[in-house]
Amino acid sequence: MATLQEKVEIKPEELPDAVKTTLGNETYQSWQVQKAYIVPTDNGDQVYELTLSKGEETQNVRLDKDGKVVE
Repeated sequence: MATLQEKVEIKPEELPDAVKTTLGNETYQSWQVQKAYIVPTDNGDQVYELTLSKGEETQNVRLDKDGKVVE
C-alpha cells in the first residue's frame, strides 16, 4: 500500500533562491514568512507552501521551485 507524502516544514532561509526572489518582489516584499513547507504534488514535483504575515493580516501562497505562484 502506497503512503502519501506529507508536507515538511523547513526554515525560510532554506527556500530556493527563485522563491526568495519572488518574495522580494513588489507583491510580497512587505510580508514576512511565518511558516514554510515543502509539499509533494500528485505529479511527483514539489511546491513551497508559505504562510505570510503583514501586521494583523496573513495569507498562504504556494510557489514552485522557479518562484511561480501555483494555484
